[in-house]
Amino acid sequence: MKDLPFLGISSYPDNREEFQKKLDGVSKEKNMNGDEIRLILDKKLNDAGFLTVWERNYIGQNISPFDLAAGDESTLAVHGFEIKGDRDDYSRISRQIPHYLFVCSSVYIVVHKKKELPYLPFGVGWIRIFEDESVYIEHHGFPQDPFNIGTNYDWEAIFKANGLGKSHKRAERVLHLLQDIRKNLLFNRYFAVHKGWGTKQYDKWWPLTEEQKALVIGFDVPWHLKDLSKDLKLMEKRFDRIKAAIEIGQGSDQKKLK
Repeated sequence: MKDLPFLGISSYPDNREEFQKKLDGVSKEKNMNGDEIRLILDKKLNDAGFLTVWERNYIGQNISPFDLAAGDESTLAVHGFEIKGDRDDYSRISRQIPHYLFVCSSVYIVVHKKKELPYLPFGVGWIRIFEDESVYIEHHGFPQDPFNIGTNYDWEAIFKANGLGKSHKRAERVLHLLQDIRKNLLFNRYFAVHKGWGTKQYDKWWPLTEEQKALVIGFDVPWHLKDLSKDLKLMEKRFDRIKAAIEIGQGSDQKKLK
């Protein structure tokens, strides 16, 4: 996973003294609202090559429910940022964070002057932004992916209990493919560029791999076979027309045309 593009004190101990000096003087800085904080963070992310999307609605549809989401095209990971201005409170945080944790590979609460919560939900990190537009990660956020379940021992035990033999590698691979398909759908949900909202067509999007497509088809083989058979019949008709056109062009059926 691409590292978030700013120095965090937990990753860079040499910056602790610098960070503490800024933190001691943060109360003297001007107050910042959520949009001011978001603009600074958005620029940092864009400069580092991340795609970003802000919370917004379009014709009554919620395109992104997050204050700020950043997408990493190399991994299709989505990073979520819940931003709290200096005059905001935390009254809604318990309802907001679960939505982030369901979608995002990492989740951060982003503040300027506000004191850190006495507790942080599991997997949620903390970022502080200063007036000079410097950004520090006070704590990293690493949520657990809901598909990361079980150990090799768990897999072997459950396979044996169900009489499925000892080989569970293929089943694990399918689970990982499902995990990647889920990431692909979520990434496209927030970062694909629609030709027109609701058209189900895109100017820019991130396709599934052939292996992922094969797995998706495998979930409903009869339906896909029926659909593919229709395509095959249509192709056969077109192929017959092409052959007839070639024969005409070669003069074999000129008499038939008279």
